[in-house]
Amino acid sequence: GSTEKDEEYQKKADDNIVELLSHWHSNMTINLLEDQSSWMKGSIPPPLDKHVDFDAYTGKYYPVLYLNDYWNLLSDYYPINDTIDKLNLTITVAPIQLWKWQMYVSQNLRQSWYGNLLGDEPNDEDQDTMKRTLIETNPYLLAMTITVSLVHTVFEILAFKNDIQFWRTRKSLEGLSVRSVFLGIFQSFIVLLYVFDNETNTMVRISVFVGIIIELWKVP
Repeated sequence: GSTEKDEEYQKKADDNIVELLSHWHSNMTINLLEDQSSWMKGSIPPPLDKHVDFDAYTGKYYPVLYLNDYWNLLSDYYPINDTIDKLNLTITVAPIQLWKWQMYVSQNLRQSWYGNLLGDEPNDEDQDTMKRTLIETNPYLLAMTITVSLVHTVFEILAFKNDIQFWRTRKSLEGLSVRSVFLGIFQSFIVLLYVFDNETNTMVRISVFVGIIIELWKVP
C-alpha cells in the first residue's frame, strides 16, 4: 500500500519539484604545497594560478592549501537524512610535492574540459571506476594493461597511416573492389552507432570515427 511519504514524493514529482540532497564523506584531505619556488604574480601558468593567492603589499604568495578530494569515491558518499544521528570525519593534513599537486589540479580540470569538448557532462561513475581500478588492481597487472593499450594504440595509428599512404598512391581502382569499400563504410557506420549507443570509452569512439572518415575518403 501507499504511505504518506510515497504520496509526498508523488506530489513533488507531479509539481516538478527538484529536491537537493546533501551527501557526506567521512574523509577530508588537506595538502600543504611543499615547494620553495619564487613565484611572481602573473607568472604562474593556469590552472595553478587559481590556487595561489598573493599579498597585495609584499607581492609574496600565501602558503598553498589544497583540498584534495580526488580519491573520495562517489560510492563512499552517503546522504544526510533524519536517520543519521552522528557524522564521522577524519581530517588528514599532509604535505604534497609540486608535481603531485600539478597532477591533481590538471586531472580535475581535464574532466571539465573533456566534457565540454565532447558536449557531455563529466561522468563521475566512469571516474569512480578508473580510480577504483588504480586502487585495487595489482600494480604489475595495471602496468601490463597500460603497456598493451599503448602498443595497441600505436599499431592502430600505424594501420591508419599505411592505409592512407596506400590509397594516396593509387592512380586508379584497377584490381580493387568498390563494393568492398562501400561494405567497409557500412560496417564502420554500424560499429560507430554501436559504440555511441553503449556509451563506450571515448578513445574507442574517436578511433572508430577516424576509421569511418578514412573509409569515406576512399570513395572515388
